[in-house]
Amino acid sequence: MSAPLSEQQLAEISGRVDGLDRDRIFKGGAWKSSPVDAKSVLPPQTNFAVEEVLKTGDCVIRASVAVFADEKLADFTAAAREDVPALLAEVERLKAELATARAAALNEGADLLVAYCPDHGSKDTCTMSCHCGGADELRTLATQGGAR
Repeated sequence: MSAPLSEQQLAEISGRVDGLDRDRIFKGGAWKSSPVDAKSVLPPQTNFAVEEVLKTGDCVIRASVAVFADEKLADFTAAAREDVPALLAEVERLKAELATARAAALNEGADLLVAYCPDHGSKDTCTMSCHCGGADELRTLATQGGAR
């Protein structure tokens, strides 16, 4: 398993995605992978092209993104235009879900500490000393985003 991506790495990836449309003549075209043909804007000696295709009314505008000799690489590159932003959004969703689950687990642990406290708890079997301070620390960690 690889190391988790840092916030800086995620920001750099996001910046590269955002930069795809910066300084472009036209924006919002779909990336398509296809064999090079008479409509392509590339020389015929290349095998597969990834082109940005913008359809406006009866007009189709094509701009070359990349050329490949391998169809699978062309398909992968064309899909990356939509896949990478989707993956970044999923990373953010999972990070939020993890933070929520971590806070819930810390709060549950704090509740158990208090439940078994001889001074404040409701359980029949209690510990010898009060651990409510530890419970407070767990709750503080839960509100601060949890501990790793």
